[in-house]
Amino acid sequence: MKRKLLLVFAVLVIVALVPVIASADVSDGFFKTELTADGGSPETAVDVGDVFVSDDGEELTVQYVLSDPVTPGDPQLGEWCMIQTHLDAQSAWVDIPQTKRNSPIPGKFAYGDDVLECVGDAEYTIPMPAADNSGAIYIAAHTKVQQVVGFETDLPGFELALPEQVTIRAINYPNADSYFDTKVTNGGDLDGTYPTWCIDETHTIYTNRDYTANVYSSYEVLPESLTTGTDPHIDNPDNLDLVNYIINQDWEGMGYTSGNVQNAIWNLIDANPPSCGAPCQEIVDDALLNGEGYVPPCGGVVAVVLAPVDETAQVVIGQALTIQVGTECKAIWGEDTAWGGPYPDITFNSKDWSIYFKYFPGV
Repeated sequence: MKRKLLLVFAVLVIVALVPVIASADVSDGFFKTELTADGGSPETAVDVGDVFVSDDGEELTVQYVLSDPVTPGDPQLGEWCMIQTHLDAQSAWVDIPQTKRNSPIPGKFAYGDDVLECVGDAEYTIPMPAADNSGAIYIAAHTKVQQVVGFETDLPGFELALPEQVTIRAINYPNADSYFDTKVTNGGDLDGTYPTWCIDETHTIYTNRDYTANVYSSYEVLPESLTTGTDPHIDNPDNLDLVNYIINQDWEGMGYTSGNVQNAIWNLIDANPPSCGAPCQEIVDDALLNGEGYVPPCGGVVAVVLAPVDETAQVVIGQALTIQVGTECKAIWGEDTAWGGPYPDITFNSKDWSIYFKYFPGV
């Protein structure tokens, strides 16, 4: 009996502290209240948009509208999107689905969508409950929002976008910017001319001659025909992450030559490399220190392995910008909970920050 009395007392105290929503919140025929995310404290709370409410005497129309929505298909434009909504409206706030400790249970709310495709707004028309003695209806508007917190190179997408086979031609040897250039044809989006580095020092490739070549991402598992046997084309495939690190650094700007870079790559990949020398060794040491597990950044380059079908020919790598093969950087999303209402004035309880708000029909 004492527990019941305490619960009633707590409810009465909360109701007494609920402020009446002023008519100033109504504009253009809609009641408007803020939509707040990450409201664990006033320091972390973020205003992500608004909730609009109107009625026709029988039904309520509730709209969630984000203030800076993500542009569909381009997560770099905009900041927020909704992936889930839950909505409930009752004649008393205690009738909104909640635990015995007054924590709301959005999954039991009567309306909303469990899955949304990263949208910037959502609208629901629902039956209007009867108002209480003060003329108010109590609404809980919950949503899960996502925010882009960063980007990463989409290596699986990069691999899938590569053609299986292309025609290659070695040109522009010697080259001040790389070992030589490779012209790629019959490769769809990969067609073009790329700076090229040798990863197969013991085999030969001739300039200005067409070769049919199989294509692999340097981050996929390469076929054993390239990496095993008595005369493998790629002696140390586990060091391809170090090679990717090397080709993403501005060695020329630091005073190194393309020959220094090529020798460093041979010394990391080939079992019988040429002598390294001091500049080459500096590049090797830097790669060993910083390149383990390296993944190119967005806007960087990925080493693409070009393996001629003629097994006596040299296997090379060509630098290809990820966007040149039709792939994009992948957005990294962070997720937050957002509630509609005058944060932090009206909370369900003192333990969490979930909120609801009052709506006065016809105001």
